[in-house]
Amino acid sequence: MKKTYGTSAKCPKCGKQLYTSDIKGYSFVCKECDENFYTIEVQDCVADFWEINIPMQLQSFKVKLPNLQNISSKYKCDFLGYDDNAEMLDIGWKKGFPGSNILNQIVEEIENVLEKKEENIMKIKAKKYDDGCARGIQILVNDEIVASVDITRPDDEIRIISYKEDVDEPVNITSYNR
Repeated sequence: MKKTYGTSAKCPKCGKQLYTSDIKGYSFVCKECDENFYTIEVQDCVADFWEINIPMQLQSFKVKLPNLQNISSKYKCDFLGYDDNAEMLDIGWKKGFPGSNILNQIVEEIENVLEKKEENIMKIKAKKYDDGCARGIQILVNDEIVASVDITRPDDEIRIISYKEDVDEPVNITSYNR
């Protein structure tokens, strides 16, 4: 493990937030006390869930979600989600963290998912079209139309059309006469 991540666990010595440990065999480290702890030593939590909080962008979370769900299922996590305000992946349990070795495996597997190169997160392409009424170019992001620019027939009106994600109808049309 290379990094430490915030958790909802409290240090048994000073009461401050614990982080996942960067030393194999230990679950947690207190950055205030500079002490490492096993899961069995940690009894207090500052949240409803015993959770690990990992910085992550929303788009990355969406792309990596299937792999994260596999980890969550494998280790019987009670919670997997994304905190929009903090921009963090949250993964956790209702009744306490798993043992030190298991927690180390979970963090290691999550890090492996995070380190995988995100290919084709946003695939942008332009596509010509001619439907008989208008001809132009559609702009697609991940195979969804986000905008188009076309010229209508017979009046040669130029239109810029915007689309919103998961909506079939245009959300904005701006027209110009030539």
